[in-house]
Amino acid sequence: MATMFRNNNKLSSQEGRRRYNLGKEAELAAIDYLARQGYKILNNRYRFPYGEIDIIAYKDKKITFVEVKARGGNIADDLVHPQQLQRIFDAGTFFLANYPQFDSYECQIDIIVVNKNIITEHIKGQTLD
Repeated sequence: MATMFRNNNKLSSQEGRRRYNLGKEAELAAIDYLARQGYKILNNRYRFPYGEIDIIAYKDKKITFVEVKARGGNIADDLVHPQQLQRIFDAGTFFLANYPQFDSYECQIDIIVVNKNIITEHIKGQTLD
């Protein structure tokens, strides 16, 4: 019986690595896409005490905090819940507190959906309401 649990843990670990790699590849595709759209990338995988922002970019005096979702289909609306938007907002607030040179910039949260390294959707300006 103990062997079965170890095998399940190993499968879980393999699945975790697969998801991590999928997410990392999706973030690289999103960074490339944003750069081609004229954004300057400030940071990716920005960690703060309570979480992480996938990508922080700016364009035209606007800071964009980007959540990347590696999924099939165009289903971004169902992928980011209000709690997750709040976490991104909190991380963005933390980022801005540490980089006062961006105080005068507008801010927004975008969601980019990636399917097999292809951007399938870019939803701009998500809010907390």
